[in-house]
Amino acid sequence: AAPLIYLLFSLAMINIVLCVFNLIPIPPLDGSHVVGALLPPAWHWRWVQLERYGFLLIFALLWTGLLNIVLRPFVTGLLWILLS
Repeated sequence: AAPLIYLLFSLAMINIVLCVFNLIPIPPLDGSHVVGALLPPAWHWRWVQLERYGFLLIFALLWTGLLNIVLRPFVTGLLWILLS
């Protein structure tokens, strides 16, 4: 039973991390679409133009370790909510 519980917990953790990661407001992630919908039309066009640089920004955050600093509080909080 213990290996199954560990597997399920690991799969849930991966799902939570991917969920939080996808909500980061950096184009082309889904969080950027939420931000774009809240912007005025003139700003929305400029926001969409950032999409070509989004991958580079995400890679830079990953390379410097800042992505972990940004994601950790949200992942920990969501995990705490789900487990309590």
